[in-house]
Amino acid sequence: MKTILWLYSKPLNPEAGGTERITSLVQRGLRARGYNCMDILELDVSKRKAVYHAKEIEDIYGFLKENSVDVVINQVGHSPDFLKCFLDKGGKRWHDEGGRIISCLHFHPQPVSVHYQFSTKKYKTWHDYYVIAKSWLFHDYLYRRDRRVVGKGYRELYDTSDVYVMLSESYRDYICKGAGIIDDRKLIAIGNPLTFSGIADTSILSKKSNTILVVSRLMDWQKRVSLSIKAWEKLSKEQSMQDWKMQIVGDGEDMASYKEYVAKHNIERISFEGQQSPEPYYRDAKIFLMTSKTEGWGLTLTESLQRGVVPIAFDTSTAFHDIIEDGENGFLVKEGELETFASKIEQLACNEQLWQDMAEKALASANRFSLDRIINEWEKII
Repeated sequence: MKTILWLYSKPLNPEAGGTERITSLVQRGLRARGYNCMDILELDVSKRKAVYHAKEIEDIYGFLKENSVDVVINQVGHSPDFLKCFLDKGGKRWHDEGGRIISCLHFHPQPVSVHYQFSTKKYKTWHDYYVIAKSWLFHDYLYRRDRRVVGKGYRELYDTSDVYVMLSESYRDYICKGAGIIDDRKLIAIGNPLTFSGIADTSILSKKSNTILVVSRLMDWQKRVSLSIKAWEKLSKEQSMQDWKMQIVGDGEDMASYKEYVAKHNIERISFEGQQSPEPYYRDAKIFLMTSKTEGWGLTLTESLQRGVVPIAFDTSTAFHDIIEDGENGFLVKEGELETFASKIEQLACNEQLWQDMAEKALASANRFSLDRIINEWEKII
C-alpha cells in the first residue's frame, strides 16, 4: 500500500484550525484503509527550511526516498512559493522519478478585496483611508490585476501538481478562467468530511433547548458575528422569542467589542462561552447561524447538520449550496439582507413543526459528507 506524506507550514494540531482538522481526519480515514500515512513535513519558505518531527531535513530527496514516499499532499494549495520551496529542495527530482504531488486549496479561490479588508478595520490610519479611496476609484483595474496575479499562482500550482483539489465543483470556472486552464482534468472537487464522530439519531431533537448557536472565530472582518448579534438584538425584544437565547462559542480579537456592544444596547439572553469544544453546544441548540463574508467550505455548517441544528447562512459562498438546500435542511439568505436573516430565525423559532421537519432533513443530509464517502473520493486520486 502507498506511503503518503503531508506538506504544511506548521505542526499538525487538529484543534488549531479547519485545515489541520481535515488533515487529521483524512489521515485517519486513509490509515483505516491500510495506507501508510506519515506526519507533516513542515516547510518554512522564508528560511528555506524543512522539519520533520522537530528534526531539520537538509536533503528532502533523500528523505522521500528513504521513507519510500509515493504521494505528497500539499496542504498550502494557495501559495506557489510554498510548493516551489519543496521542489527546489529535492522534491522536483523525486517528482521527476515518479512521485505524485496532490495540491489542496482549503479556501475560497477568490480572495476578499483589498477595499473590504481595509474598510472593515475598526481603527483606521490615514494610510488605510488612502488605500480605501484608491481601491474604490480603481476597482475594476485592481480586480482584473489581482485576478491575473491570483490566476498565475493557481496556474503554477496546477502545472506542477499531478492533481489539484478544490473544495467545491462550483469553483472550477473561476479557477480555470483565472489560470487560463483549458485541460482541467487534473482539477478535482472533494468536499470536507464531517468532523464529529457519527451522525446523531433523530431522538436528539426532543432533547434540545430553545437555543440559537454561533460557533466562530471572533474576527469580524471575515466572520461578521456582529451581524448575528444585531439580528438577535431585534429578535430578543419580540414577545414570541422570550423563551429563546443565543450562545456564541469561540474567541478572537473582537470579543471585547462584541461584549461592549451587547452591554451598551442592553441585549438580553446572550452569552459568550469562549473557546470550548463546540459539540455539546450543537447537541443542545436548535438553530445555527453563519454570517461569514466568505468561506472555502464551512465546517460549522456540516457540524450543525450532523447534530440536527438547522443552519441559516448568508449566501456568500457557492460552496454553501453543496451543503444547504435552501428551505429544506436550512436557509440561505441573500447577502446584505439582515432583516430577512432575522425573519428566517423567527420563522424557525416560532414554528415547531417546520423546525422539526428541517432538523430531520439536516440529519439525513449529513450522510453525504461522511468520512467513508470522502475517503472514497481520496482513494480515486491517490
